[in-house]
Amino acid sequence: MKKAYDLIGIGYPSIDHIIEVAPRPEIGKTSTIVNDNSENTYFGGCAVNITCLMSSFGYECGLAMTVGNDFEASGFKSFLQQNGIALQFTKENPALKTSFTELIMSPEGEHITLFYPGPMSQKHWEPYDFTLLNPKYGLLTIGELNGNTQFLDECLAKKIPLIFSMKGDYRSLGFDYLKKVFETAELLFMNQAEYRQLDEYLPNKVLASLKNGVTKAVIVTNGKCGSTIYTAEKNYLIPAAQTIVKDPAGGGDAYVAGFLAMYLGGKDWQECGMAGAVLASFIIEEFGCLTNIPTIEAFKHRLAERKLSWRKKHSI
Repeated sequence: MKKAYDLIGIGYPSIDHIIEVAPRPEIGKTSTIVNDNSENTYFGGCAVNITCLMSSFGYECGLAMTVGNDFEASGFKSFLQQNGIALQFTKENPALKTSFTELIMSPEGEHITLFYPGPMSQKHWEPYDFTLLNPKYGLLTIGELNGNTQFLDECLAKKIPLIFSMKGDYRSLGFDYLKKVFETAELLFMNQAEYRQLDEYLPNKVLASLKNGVTKAVIVTNGKCGSTIYTAEKNYLIPAAQTIVKDPAGGGDAYVAGFLAMYLGGKDWQECGMAGAVLASFIIEEFGCLTNIPTIEAFKHRLAERKLSWRKKHSI
């Protein structure tokens, strides 16, 4: 009997290290590592972040990805299992280490990202077995192009609705792939910079997706300026949930997860956007994309507080 998953996501996994430096890194100059916890390990990756956060809301989630020979020894496997993530579609390459990231953070909070794709590079790609793939939704995040294309085609063949979370890494994307995504995804998420890049890469394609009869919304986040939800009928401006930012990494993925948690629950666009903003506010308060997952009670409490504040200021 097939497992009834709410969401299966595909994308790069990542074992992260966060290195804070001062002053701002420049070629030819030395910056000093200022955080004593730079060797701490944080587990993440866009699909990992979104599915783990969705799981905290009670949704049944799984991951399609390729990991390395350190998946279990690093604690990554048990971390995902403890967060309720199914690994039915995850496979291991025993010859390589799992993808990892060195995040170098400047005093201004900006990141330089150094990423090792490992077993999820194109040269190591091998097809997935998606025979039993049948979730309510498929989630496409940044990942190896062949695997993402296989996942996309499998979802389309099985009429599984698609959600796409953009990342501006065009070496991991292709014109034909993106064009198909914008023609077939139900929801499209991206930040403001990615939106501008896409409008140059695929002129007039992004918001035109709203006319294809499939795409219900294009959601564009813009940091402390909030987000905009574009639909065929109306656009919605959602304020950010202001907080003290310790590490902005993972905020975009948390927004997607909070939004989807409400969307799969049948909530309206404003409710989805506000939930995304509030969940993001928790994640950016600590280092690591999944360090500060709130309890449902804490999330609901902050959401209620922010709703009251927003309605007073913005007539939401």
